[in-house]
Order: sequence, then C-alpha cells, then structure tokens
Amino acid sequence: MNMKTLYFYYSILLFNVLLFCACSKNYVSKENRPPIAEFSISPGTGDTTVMFIFDASLSNDPDQGKDSLLYSWDFEGNYNWTEVSLSTITQYKYAIAGTFEVGLQVKDKHGWTDEKRKTLVVTNN
Repeated sequence: MNMKTLYFYYSILLFNVLLFCACSKNYVSKENRPPIAEFSISPGTGDTTVMFIFDASLSNDPDQGKDSLLYSWDFEGNYNWTEVSLSTITQYKYAIAGTFEVGLQVKDKHGWTDEKRKTLVVTNN
C-alpha cells in the first residue's frame, strides 16, 4: 500500500470518528435528577380512633413527572416500610398513642429515591 492510499484510509477513518463524536453529542441526555418527596397528613393530630390520611401527591420527579413514581410509607418511624405502591394516598390507624416520625420514600424509574419525614402526635381516646 502506498503512502497516498494509506493517507486516504486514515483520513476517512478520522472523518468518521469526528462525525460520530459530533453526532453522538446530540443524543446525550441530561443527567437524571432524584425525585422530591413531599406529603400531607390529615388530620394533623388525633387520637387512636382516627383514621389518618397520608397524601403524597405533592411529590414530584423533575425529569419524569408524578406518574413515574413509586411510594412507600413508614408510619411508626421504625423504618419498617410498606410495600411499594403507585397510589399517592393511603390511610393508617394507630393502635397506641405516641409521637411518630412518619416517613415517605419515593422512587423514580431510574432507581433514584428521596425521603421526607414528619412528626405526628397520636393521643389516647
């Protein structure tokens, strides 16, 4: 192979590499951000006869929106999480009085999670 032919093949190879690099930059997606966990408790306080409503509809994923999130709850602050659910609303009735650190964990489809905790006081009836 002579020098001109070799130069020609290397030029084509270099052109293809540069073209591939330039084109692939158009397909690079932005880095996925973690979701944001947020919830409300209704009523804000109550006794052991009250069925508390926990609403995570304020949670969001800045990249995928709300529809892609999975939700799990820790009602008694002991990191004993409920099964993962697609539902933003759940309810729970406390058997005993006390101060509980309620937790919500949200997970997006890329595996990123966020957790939010709030204090709930439950009194005797």
